[in-house]
Amino acid sequence: MINFIVFFKVHFDNKNISDDKLKRYTQSHIERLNANNAGGKYTPMITATTTAYDDYYGAISAEATNEGIKQAATMTVDAIITEFKAEVSSMEGVIRRAFRATPSKIEEFFPFGLSEYSNATKSNIEMLMDRMVNACANNAGKLPVDFDANVKALRQSYNLQRSDQLLKIGTVADDKARAATHRDTLEIQLSKNILDLAKEYLGDPVNGLKFFDQSILKTEATKPGEPGENGIIYTGQVAPEAKVTVVEGGFTATSVITVENSGESALKVYIAAKADDPVPENAPELQPGPEDEFTPAQLGAAGNTFLMIYNPDTDLDGDWVVGIK
Repeated sequence: MINFIVFFKVHFDNKNISDDKLKRYTQSHIERLNANNAGGKYTPMITATTTAYDDYYGAISAEATNEGIKQAATMTVDAIITEFKAEVSSMEGVIRRAFRATPSKIEEFFPFGLSEYSNATKSNIEMLMDRMVNACANNAGKLPVDFDANVKALRQSYNLQRSDQLLKIGTVADDKARAATHRDTLEIQLSKNILDLAKEYLGDPVNGLKFFDQSILKTEATKPGEPGENGIIYTGQVAPEAKVTVVEGGFTATSVITVENSGESALKVYIAAKADDPVPENAPELQPGPEDEFTPAQLGAAGNTFLMIYNPDTDLDGDWVVGIK
């Protein structure tokens, strides 16, 4: 029998469905709804889908824009740090000559030598800037007029630019959260559309499927053993109450194994020592829908080499896509 869980899944919540794929699929879906919208019967669905689409792609556009601004702010901050390091390096000789008779004064500027400034990072640059500005002010009588002018200007610029950079970082983080929420909304709306149209065209899949171009969502590489988005891709089918070997070997202890149940029956996945070994009782069971991710240790004992799929259903064939990377 059909596993009813497939009707409750948000099938677009899948990392293999990129933003570009989702965009092209949604555009095609809206066009198909418009083409069949006689009498405005699909207008509410079109409006809801278009709003969700505009909200999401508007959000990721804003995220991309602010990410660029954040990177520009980071480059400005980094440039100020680089310029400060060069300025201090040029000041060192003057300071050492001015206080050669009183080495303790030199330590006021360079308690750990010039290398402390040369190796400065964002975590200590403000402290070093403050130290140099204050030391110059405390010893102005022994130093050339306006000797610290450039350092003070760099300190002021750094304060302004660093504050701006941190604000942009916060803005980008907010953008990412907002975009993720809008993607969830779009994925759910598209899933609702499938259910609503399936209800309308119950028993008439030929006409019902004309609203969807599923080819846009397919994984690019699906031939067994070929590289794809999830590493080396294997696909296949398993008969009811049967098991099949996906691959013998081809993975290590550090590999990541992704398994997508692309059919209608629940499947079990495990790694066995031999292909004809019994199916472990604790083998993970995968419901139809988005892929799951495993390490080899989660699927079987160390040293086992047969990656297996088992279909416990008594009536339905099982379909699967496995990636190893």
